[in-house]
Amino acid sequence: MTDVHAGVGAEGDDPDPSKGDPSMEKGDEPANTPRQRLTRAQRFIRLACRAYLLFILCVWALIALGADRWWLGTAAMFGPVWAWTLPLAPLIALASIRQPRSLLTLALALGVILFPIGRLCIPWQRLLPNPSAAPLKVITLNADHRDLDPTAFAQLVQHHNPDLVILQGWRSRYEKTVFAQGWHLRRDDELCLASRHPITASRPYKGREFKDHPGTLATYDVATPAGPVHVVNFHLATPRDGLSALILRAWRSGAANLATNTQARREQSLAARRITDGLPAPVIVADDFNTPTTSAVYRECSSEFTNAVSAAGWGLGHTHFSRRIGVRIDHVLASDHWRVTTCEVGPDVGSAHRPVIAELKRPSAPP
Repeated sequence: MTDVHAGVGAEGDDPDPSKGDPSMEKGDEPANTPRQRLTRAQRFIRLACRAYLLFILCVWALIALGADRWWLGTAAMFGPVWAWTLPLAPLIALASIRQPRSLLTLALALGVILFPIGRLCIPWQRLLPNPSAAPLKVITLNADHRDLDPTAFAQLVQHHNPDLVILQGWRSRYEKTVFAQGWHLRRDDELCLASRHPITASRPYKGREFKDHPGTLATYDVATPAGPVHVVNFHLATPRDGLSALILRAWRSGAANLATNTQARREQSLAARRITDGLPAPVIVADDFNTPTTSAVYRECSSEFTNAVSAAGWGLGHTHFSRRIGVRIDHVLASDHWRVTTCEVGPDVGSAHRPVIAELKRPSAPP
């Protein structure tokens, strides 16, 4: 009886696929089960997340090593930061459901996009002791010639009440609207300096670097109550034509144009740096550099200065906008005799560029 019942029970139970199959060891599961398919999905998601991180690291390397050295790196430098984040949303959704551990990989990719590529700004200089000296407030703007809304810009100037307004792409017809009584004005071609304090000297630069390619440069001496301040104002050659050609898929002409523009910006930047080095301290440089901070040209010529947005601004700090792209190419730079206490990118005032508004203080009295 025992044998009969044992046999009936054995026949009624579900067969164990691992028994009688020497190819399957204990603990193994048969192929093509739902659990195995889930494992394959997890592996695919993990591979996709790692491939995305590798792609972002390659973009970072391309910009860090190739920007303003190779046309492809230059094009990537001027590209929109948001474009690199497009795969993030679907990958985050998939990883959250199937492979949560891959969220760390995606977080690392996002960090690379925001900081080394996008140059996200955190106002670290605000954490330093605030000097007791009187502040010097500066506004710089490329007015874009005919695109400026003078009334909106006049309201901005009135609201912030700066000591210096440093302008590129300026038209004299805006002066009566923007600058009422109490301003000292000096104009050199498209450049203009408006100051609450007397402008004691103006020196436009007419070197070869700015004759062979579009661009302007001038320096000014300003007599402030805290002592003389030297202002450098310049506008470098624009890479617009080369970038437009690449957008229209004219690769050969676009690459050649970008290479020519890079060389022009490098020569103009070096000229500006030579002139700046010859000025006694303290120095403020305000410009439409037409160059982001990730550029090799920027690092070669401006690394010893404090960038106001980088030091005391929040966010990506984009200063120039087209329909789809924002990029930070307008800068306020300060010599080491200054500390940047606050900085912000202002609102739209008609120009494609946004004003940069910075407050600087001198930690020690002038010699």
